[in-house]
Amino acid sequence: MHKMKLVRDFTERDMAFSFAKRLRRKGIPNHIAMFRGNNTHRYGGGPKTWAVWTLIDNQHDDAIQLIKNKGHKVQSPLSEPEIIQFELDLAQRTNKSVLTQLAIFTAGLLSLMVFIIYLWYSRNA
Repeated sequence: MHKMKLVRDFTERDMAFSFAKRLRRKGIPNHIAMFRGNNTHRYGGGPKTWAVWTLIDNQHDDAIQLIKNKGHKVQSPLSEPEIIQFELDLAQRTNKSVLTQLAIFTAGLLSLMVFIIYLWYSRNA
């Protein structure tokens, strides 16, 4: 199983996307997530931050090294077709996980409803 690991966060969107593209060109699939900082602003949710995450555990150190040295050679780079296949597989696994969790929740909710109806009928019969 792969766990995303934070490489770096940015306060400017363009810098985050530029860094993410550089990682991808070096064979490191990644993900960018935008979030708001602490609720420090009177009218909103604080400053926006863009975080760049690696998707493959053993590539995290390479991504960190690329911050320090643009010429760093990635140990196990993926080709663009491999990155695309990895992302498709990840999306498929995510979809299956969501559907499984939804099915479990639905079964639990239906069981609860049947139990409540049973209790109501047994008390009113």
